[in-house]
Amino acid sequence: MASGTAGGSTEFRTRRGAGRPSGSRGGAGEAVSARRAGRDGDRLEREVAGVVLGAVAVWLYLSLAGGGGLLGGYTAAGLRAVVGQTVAWGMPGLLAVLGGYTLYRRGEPGSVRPAWGLALILIVLTAGVQVWQFPDAGTRASPSFSVTDWLSEGQGRGGGVVGYVLAYGATRLLGTAGRWALLAAGFLVGLLLTFPLSLGDVITGTWHGARRIGSTAAAGAGRLVVRHRARAAPPRPSGLRPDAVATVANAGAAARVGGSGAGAAAVLGPARDVEGGPGGRTRRRGRGGPAGSDLPGAADAAGPARQGPAGTATGAEGPVIRFPTGASPGAETTAGLPGGDTSGAGPVGATPPPGEAPGAPVSRPPEAERQKALPVRITRQGDAWQLALRTDAPGEYRLPGLDLLRRGQTAAADSHRAILDRARLLEETLASYGVPAKVVEVHPGPTITRFELTVEPGVRISKVASLADDLAYNLAARDIRIEAPIPGKRAIGIEVPNAEVVTVHLRDVLESPEFQQSASRLVVGFGKDIAGKPVVGDLERMPHLLIAGATGSGKSVCMNGIICSLLMRARPDEVKMLMIDPKRVELSVYDGIPHLVAPVCTDARKAAGYLKWAVKEMERRYDLLASSGTRNITGYNRWVREQREKGAAAGGEPPPEPLPYIVIFIDELSDLMMVAPVEVEDAIIRLAQMARACGIHLVVATQRPSVDVITGLIKANIPSRIAFAVSSQVDSRTILDQAGAERLLGKGDMLYHPQGVSRPIRAQGAYVSDREVEALVAYVKSQGQPVYQAEAMEVEGTGRARPAAEAEREKESAVEAIFPQAVRVVIEHGQASVSILQRRLRCNYTKAVRLIDMMEERGFIGPHQGPKPRDVLISMAQWEALFGAREQSAASAERPEAGK
Repeated sequence: MASGTAGGSTEFRTRRGAGRPSGSRGGAGEAVSARRAGRDGDRLEREVAGVVLGAVAVWLYLSLAGGGGLLGGYTAAGLRAVVGQTVAWGMPGLLAVLGGYTLYRRGEPGSVRPAWGLALILIVLTAGVQVWQFPDAGTRASPSFSVTDWLSEGQGRGGGVVGYVLAYGATRLLGTAGRWALLAAGFLVGLLLTFPLSLGDVITGTWHGARRIGSTAAAGAGRLVVRHRARAAPPRPSGLRPDAVATVANAGAAARVGGSGAGAAAVLGPARDVEGGPGGRTRRRGRGGPAGSDLPGAADAAGPARQGPAGTATGAEGPVIRFPTGASPGAETTAGLPGGDTSGAGPVGATPPPGEAPGAPVSRPPEAERQKALPVRITRQGDAWQLALRTDAPGEYRLPGLDLLRRGQTAAADSHRAILDRARLLEETLASYGVPAKVVEVHPGPTITRFELTVEPGVRISKVASLADDLAYNLAARDIRIEAPIPGKRAIGIEVPNAEVVTVHLRDVLESPEFQQSASRLVVGFGKDIAGKPVVGDLERMPHLLIAGATGSGKSVCMNGIICSLLMRARPDEVKMLMIDPKRVELSVYDGIPHLVAPVCTDARKAAGYLKWAVKEMERRYDLLASSGTRNITGYNRWVREQREKGAAAGGEPPPEPLPYIVIFIDELSDLMMVAPVEVEDAIIRLAQMARACGIHLVVATQRPSVDVITGLIKANIPSRIAFAVSSQVDSRTILDQAGAERLLGKGDMLYHPQGVSRPIRAQGAYVSDREVEALVAYVKSQGQPVYQAEAMEVEGTGRARPAAEAEREKESAVEAIFPQAVRVVIEHGQASVSILQRRLRCNYTKAVRLIDMMEERGFIGPHQGPKPRDVLISMAQWEALFGAREQSAASAERPEAGK
């Protein structure tokens, strides 16, 4: 037994070892030990050689000074004779450098390149010293080889014996200029052999250093010029404060201010440099870069990056970096200020303050062009100037100014070098995974930086998209998003979060030309995209908007920004609002503004009544459109203006009133769907399908993007959507029908997918604080009181959810109404079946089952018998006795109505 066990164990060990060569584990360990021993030996050799060279350098220096003993004296005399007095004193330093490099080098073991390099440098130095001290050696003044000079050099003069021979030969063969070229080339080759240098890097670094010095000098000169201009400028008007001036610039004014450089961006700054001139003209200086960028040569003041058109920057080699428009602090323009030069400044019109004569007459465009132009003017409020939308309608209502909102502080963007380093790291990371790619363009934004890269032919784009987590790990980023490919480009976009998030304020978006030059009253500002460009949208074109995301991701702030945009742009007779806020804390601040058609609804049970009123209002408006022969609200309002111009409508009736737009805000859809899902969904679907033409638009927000809240019908009829950060890819697909929102960063980071765009746009949402909202609401309330519509108030009381008992009674009465017909169908067929009742009575399954149960309870049919049909226990005569009289009376009541 023991032998068998021993034999079995031996066989088991033999089988385990049969799968690999004998001694493989021992051979691998020996190889590792050998490599480690080799590395230790190389390090020891380097250290010993470094110490020996250092000691020789010190002894040689002492020998030249006369303290090296007998051997040192002979060595010093020999060095002076061979290389000359000057080079001999430099040899200890060269040996010390060689010793230090040998001690700390990380190159290949046993490399002799540094020794050869130092020897070449030594030879070149001897010849150079000889040529410098005795330039006539080998020239026409001393054409022949002089033994006397050679012997004199042996005494330590010039470059010694070696220097004299080399200088004489180089001069005779190459001439005076050629010998200097030879010496310079030899010195550079010696440096390249001695030190791990790249000649290209040395030249590039020297060039960048020189440019940086020149840029600093130009920036300093520019600051001096600015200070001189500020001292020489006339004082500002007493009521014009730098922090209260709000101006709007369009693209044409920006091009005139900043030229074609980065300063051509149309942005606003906190202060203005206004200089009076003859005729009231104003000189403007666009500051798209550092101070003094308007001087020659100051375009490089931002650093080694070369500024290109449209705010781009490129290095000597590498990707194009497109900085956001107006990212440089201080970029500004004073187009449109009172007394300024407004020629060609676009639709911005400057209104001079009362009592002051304008320096030049302001030409007013025709009425048709003025309707299309930007309705903006600058008005005086007390001691400050403010920008307000032009209001030509009768009444005292004045639109609020942009000075009620806070202007964002321009934050410093990542440096050019940091962006290039991250781009290089991205290329190296992709190459390590077998995806050769090259970054061709970089777009730094407020929240993320998008690197646009191209891959070599044959590389599948899906391979890049699958490396999102690996790239996030190597780039030390929270999360990255890959857009492969970018729509309309032959490139792949990789969006990497910035180290610092720049807050985008709503005022920065509202001051943009994209917002100001729009003629629509329903244009709203959302934020800025990854390139720093403002993102605006028109509710009239959307025509409805769905906002969804997790709690705290920025939905309510986005809705506040939309409401503030409308309040900044439209009067109460132009845009009305209906607000439903089941959370009671988000939209209640707007209660009492004159734009409301009803008080803010905070009871989810009453919300169905508000939506029913909106449906009735939609139907009433369609009746008005049909009677006027118009197709939409724009055509109807145009028809109303024509009727008013004619004086009065036909028949002596008063002229019709124009229809305002109505925007319905629902801050939390999930609460409404829990209380009254059928009524709310039906009303939303009807409004989403039909309300666009009559000027009613929906803005719906929810924090629970599930299919029971955002149903298929709701999502199909609301084409424009905004997705904030969500927890899963399922929620992202529920909102956008595609993934991506689960990789957002939160705090306003969003994907904006308007109607007609194939891919969503990533943007940073505009931030508006509670203090700004309160100031804006207080101003709007001071302009007038709300005029609530009576219909909305009446429907509000009838929109409550029905009690469960009442709903159950209605269902029972509906079943009782068709019960006699169901019993007759069962008698005629001779069996009771749910399918027969569904087919003959055209009812649903639930009602048919309820009818069968009622027949069994009343004894008309037998109990359930498995696969066998139920027995029918009532005859036709009995049915006539029970239900015949009632059916005849019901039929006789229907005949007179049919005859009529």
